[in-house]
Amino acid sequence: MATFVCPTQATVPRILADSKGIERSLFRYYGQHLEGRNVYYLTDGSVTEVDPDGTVVTWADVKTTWWGGHEAVTITAAESAALTAAGFTVT
Repeated sequence: MATFVCPTQATVPRILADSKGIERSLFRYYGQHLEGRNVYYLTDGSVTEVDPDGTVVTWADVKTTWWGGHEAVTITAAESAALTAAGFTVT
């Protein structure tokens, strides 16, 4: 069986441009950190990172959800093929 780990992206904590004092002092110490990205396997066999919001993708279209930032999960051969076709790395 194949395994899949959701992708991550480096993010920087957000501060408002007009923040001053303790807010700015606190967040200047935080550097980049990894943030997981969710991946959705749809009922039509495709894969997307677009969050179901009712316009492009609805929750009824989602067959499987892989939550970003979690450990490797075992996936089926069909899921592996769909993820590989969408450009994700499967081991």
